[in-house]
Amino acid sequence: AVAPGATVGAAELWAGAPAEKVRVLTPAELSAAAADAALAAETASLHAAECVKDFATIRAELAAREDAEMRHPRYFQPSDHPDEMTQVGGQQTGVVPGRILNSELKHADGAAPHGDATRN
Repeated sequence: AVAPGATVGAAELWAGAPAEKVRVLTPAELSAAAADAALAAETASLHAAECVKDFATIRAELAAREDAEMRHPRYFQPSDHPDEMTQVGGQQTGVVPGRILNSELKHADGAAPHGDATRN
């Protein structure tokens, strides 16, 4: 604790009980303290974001991370379009019907197959 009536100036290091001024901090120490504070704030933000996740979200993220770690880069990647159907018989396949290797099928004239106007 700082003694009653003591004034702690900017960039000063105080220590002890009661606290006494030890020295003035160098610009490098002040810069390091600011960097540490920024890192602590970023870590706190990430921690808060992780703490609000429900179990289903955590499980889905774990499955996606494991898939990404094991999937060969030349093997087709899951679709980034969540609105497209990727289930067959209730099983999540990662394959969008009407696509080969996750690329949209098109006729030679550029039209979507089977008159499907929703695909370009």
